[in-house]
Amino acid sequence: MIATLIATVGQMSPEDLQYRAPDRDRSMAELGGHIGSIMRSFLHVYDSDVYDSALENPAGTPASGEEIISLAAETQRMTDEWWRRFGFDDPLDRVIETGWGMRTLHEALERSVWHPMQHMRQLTYFAEQLGVTPLRRLLEADLAGLPLPAGIHA
Repeated sequence: MIATLIATVGQMSPEDLQYRAPDRDRSMAELGGHIGSIMRSFLHVYDSDVYDSALENPAGTPASGEEIISLAAETQRMTDEWWRRFGFDDPLDRVIETGWGMRTLHEALERSVWHPMQHMRQLTYFAEQLGVTPLRRLLEADLAGLPLPAGIHA
């Protein structure tokens, strides 16, 4: 998913990234930064038992596609490192407190996967509305089994 984000943001102009859909409170740059940051909340709770949803948004709004790409690539690097060191064999059954109640780490990880996937669907849609034809897309296989709504605006 991060590769799809990086490819799509890389195709968007600075003007495209500042676009805000009439019914949305985020620019495309803010949405891209959010997509690229969501997994950081999971990585934080894994180490600290504190789910910090503030980590789902970068400290400052990324001002450029390059900043979004860098942020997303670093999140991917952090996730890959976590998986290599801990995630590959952890049952993720530890219970943690989140903003949506008591959950297992497995449930928090699942949310940290489907949540950015849903937003990536939205970013792709808006990019297309702006005249950008994404060179890379999420495939049905990428979305299979995730608890996603049928539509992108849900």
